[in-house]
Amino acid sequence: MASRDEDFQNVFRNSNNIKERKKVLARVLQFPAFNEEDDLRTAILIDVYYEMLSYLVNNGFPWQEVAFFFEIFQSLLNETQGKPLVEAIAQFKEQLSSNAQYFDDNNIKSVIDYVFFTFFPHYKLYQFVLTQERADNITEVGLIVEPPRAAAAMRDAIPKSVWDEEQRLKQIDEMEQTRKLERSAQHEDEMQHAVQQLEEQFLELDSSTENLTSEHLATIIANVTAKKAAVTSATISQKIDEIHDSLEFKYKRANVVHDNEKGGRKSAASSRHSKGNSGKK
Repeated sequence: MASRDEDFQNVFRNSNNIKERKKVLARVLQFPAFNEEDDLRTAILIDVYYEMLSYLVNNGFPWQEVAFFFEIFQSLLNETQGKPLVEAIAQFKEQLSSNAQYFDDNNIKSVIDYVFFTFFPHYKLYQFVLTQERADNITEVGLIVEPPRAAAAMRDAIPKSVWDEEQRLKQIDEMEQTRKLERSAQHEDEMQHAVQQLEEQFLELDSSTENLTSEHLATIIANVTAKKAAVTSATISQKIDEIHDSLEFKYKRANVVHDNEKGGRKSAASSRHSKGNSGKK
């Protein structure tokens, strides 16, 4: 039985980090490179072997005995796969008995206690891990990574005061557009109502051709004239509202530009003008 006492000394000598020790142990045992999450069987075997070695080292076993008892334990794991627990216990006893004369009785008893209290109580679990193939359950998610947009050239940058002014002017434009839509909807309702009333008067006139008195005719004509006047009034009112709104928003825009220039800052309009002329000589 080949001795690995120097290799096992290197496992515990180079680092106090358990993960690093396990990596060294995997190389000593000539395990191929593996991923712990994808290859649980190998990861579990490394854990089992490391715990066995740690027990022997921490209990002061000579390195030669550490290597000997480890190989007995490794042989027990490899040669009892698929066998019942009774046969595994019999094989373990046989391996110890054939070499018991070379080692201290207390150390042999300590190894027996370790195997019977840690390995054999979970024998079926070890058998399952070592003999059953793990079903693959791999989830792949495709991610679309959008590269960041290229930053604009600094020559196209504008002062923050100009940007703020442009945002305020943009808000005023949006307010004006909203006002126009509201005015248009209101005027449409008024016109439809006035036209409907006018049509009702004409219908009344058409239905009253018989027995139509002069007083009744004068009343209908007066009502028709009033409704037509209402239609005209609605149209004129719309024009007046449009002029009022236009002046109101022009005043708001002028105030924005005035406030910006009052603070000693270049306005959006002047900034655009100077930028447009920057390339001219």
